[in-house]
Amino acid sequence: MYKQYFKRPMDFVLSLMAIIVLSPILIIVGVLVRVKLGSPVLFKQKRPGLNEKIFTMYKFRTMTDEKDENGELLPDSVRLTKFGMMLRSTSLDELPELFNILKGDMSIVGPRPLAAIYLPYYNESERHRHDVRPGLTGLAQVNGRNALNWPDRFTLDIRYVYSVSLLLDTKIILKTVGKVLGGKDIALRGTSQIIDFHKFRMSELNKKIEIQSKDGKTSIRSIRNSDAATLMEMNNDTQIAKFVIGTPKKVTLEEQRLWMDSIKNEKSTIRFMVDYKEKPVGTIIISNISENNLSANMNIKLLETARGKGIGTESIRLALKYCFEEMNLWCITAHVLSYNKNSLALFKKTGFTNEGVLRSRVIKDGNRYDLVSFSILKSDYEKGMES
Repeated sequence: MYKQYFKRPMDFVLSLMAIIVLSPILIIVGVLVRVKLGSPVLFKQKRPGLNEKIFTMYKFRTMTDEKDENGELLPDSVRLTKFGMMLRSTSLDELPELFNILKGDMSIVGPRPLAAIYLPYYNESERHRHDVRPGLTGLAQVNGRNALNWPDRFTLDIRYVYSVSLLLDTKIILKTVGKVLGGKDIALRGTSQIIDFHKFRMSELNKKIEIQSKDGKTSIRSIRNSDAATLMEMNNDTQIAKFVIGTPKKVTLEEQRLWMDSIKNEKSTIRFMVDYKEKPVGTIIISNISENNLSANMNIKLLETARGKGIGTESIRLALKYCFEEMNLWCITAHVLSYNKNSLALFKKTGFTNEGVLRSRVIKDGNRYDLVSFSILKSDYEKGMES
C-alpha cells in the first residue's frame, strides 16, 4: 500500500521542503561551480528511470571541459578538480536531483539511476531494478556505496525492489545522512578502481565461455594458453592468408604467446576457439563491439583440415546464439573478400543477408577485389530459430 499510494506523495512533499530549506546551499554551490568550473553549472545526462523510461538527470558539474590537441576530452582523472572532488565526496553535486524527485522522475529512496548505455548489458534479474523509480539514495548506498562491486550492488537493488516499505525507506534515509556526514564508503570515478558496468560485464563474459552443438562435436570456447601452437599454425597458414586483407606476418611460438598476453584485457573484442571433437580447429572473432552493445563484426578462420565438414556453419550458429542471447546484441556484420566463395556461401547459409559491396578495389597480392558486406539482425535470428 505504501509503495502504491503514499511513496510518491511523500517524495513530492519532502523534495519540495528540501529545495526550500537547502535553497541557500543550492545557490552558493551553483555560484561556486560557475566561478571555478565555468558554464554550464549543471551536468545533464540521460538516465533510465521507472520501467526503463529515459529522463534527464541533473547534477552540479564537477569536471572541466579540458581537451587534448585532437579536440577529445581529457580523462576524468585530469578533468576532476579538487573542488569537484569535494562536491562528490560530500554529495553536494547530487542536490539538483531534488528537482528530478519533484518532477516524478526519481524518488528519495530507490536504486541509483545508472547510465543508459548499461541497459543492454543487464540480465533479466538486474532489469527489475527499474520496477521502481530510481533514488537519490538506496539500499546499496548505505551498505557500501560505490565501494561495492557490481554484483553486490545489484543484489541490494533487487532486494530493495521486493521489500519497499516506509520503515525501510526511513532507515535508509537516516543511514544516508550518517554516511554523508561521516564521508564513509566513498569511491570517486576518475580517482579509484570503479569500472564502468558495461566494461565489467564484457570482461565477465570474456572470462570463460563454452558452448556446444547439439551433437556435442562442435563447440566454441574462450581461448586458452594451450592454444598458442594452433593459433600460430593458423596465422602462418598460407591457405588462410589468401582470404585475409593484407599479408599476415609469420610468427614464432614465443611471439604468438606474447600476442596472447597483450589481448587479455581487450574491451571491444571477444575471441572464440572453435573445437571439433575436442581439438582446436579454428577461431571466431567478435570485434568492434559498439559501446551501446548494439552491433559487432564477426570473422571466422578454420584450418584446412576442418573445412567441408559443416564445422564453420555450426560454429557460426553457436557464436550467433551467444551474441544475441547472452550479449543481447542487435546486429552482427561480416566482411568477406569477393573471391572467398566458401565464406560467401557460409554466411548466406547461416542466415546473413548480403548487403552488397562495402568497398571496391581492395588490393590483395597485387590484384583488386570487392569487399562484400553481410549482416544479420537479432529479429531475423529469432525468426530462424522459430522455423
